[in-house]
Amino acid sequence: MFEQLIANNPNHQQQNFSIISFVNKAIQLTGHHPSIINSVNYLNTYHPQFDIGRAELNAIWTNLEIPIYTKILITFWWGNMSHKDQAPLFYNDNNLSKILNFSEKFMVELTQINNQQIEFETALKSLYNSLKFKDGCYKMDGINTAFFTKLLQFGITNPIQPIIADKWSIRAILADMINQGYGYNSIFRIGLTNGKISVNFRGSEKNEFEKYLEMIQYFNLRCTTLQINPRELEEIMFGVGNAMHVQNNPRLIAQNIILQIL
Repeated sequence: MFEQLIANNPNHQQQNFSIISFVNKAIQLTGHHPSIINSVNYLNTYHPQFDIGRAELNAIWTNLEIPIYTKILITFWWGNMSHKDQAPLFYNDNNLSKILNFSEKFMVELTQINNQQIEFETALKSLYNSLKFKDGCYKMDGINTAFFTKLLQFGITNPIQPIIADKWSIRAILADMINQGYGYNSIFRIGLTNGKISVNFRGSEKNEFEKYLEMIQYFNLRCTTLQINPRELEEIMFGVGNAMHVQNNPRLIAQNIILQIL
């Protein structure tokens, strides 16, 4: 399937969009908190239009002078944090103070991974589980796998490139596995309820990282074969929202492939 997506989107670049509504929601709920104040001040200085895309995020994450908490907040704002479901959980003083306090430690771990100072899979597992589990030192209220893997994608550069494990990326990779005859059942649990597809990592949360790792190993190998940067292909396969009627939308292509096996 990936061959088809690349052929359909030879010059694809996901559009920037305004994050102002997400910033305003943060200000409304906890605008007094230093993490919010400092991050908004950064945007006012360097991105006064509040227009953010992947290129801007990549530049932000590679700039060592920008605090980790600002990188996290801007990434979540770009990631379309739900005003209704996530924001009330995420924006509280304890949560934001936790982000401030763990920023230095988080930066050290990313640096060790990116400088290959530590075995990659072991380090990534530790970081992943610290973001995932309730007692993890980086666990943030309201933040699930689809959101914290955004931090892994932009914060880490590695031959096995972590990517965002959101609904659309997972579906696209599953669809490609189906086309390639890969044993996807060891990674994903697939369901169909009232005509709606659900795709989740198989097994318990305790073993979720192993499924994520196998998924990104497969994905990176396919990218190597296709001679495309993993972040670029992830951008393509994310597809177009509110356009499931468009024939070449990667979201629709993946959905149709998955429906064939249900």
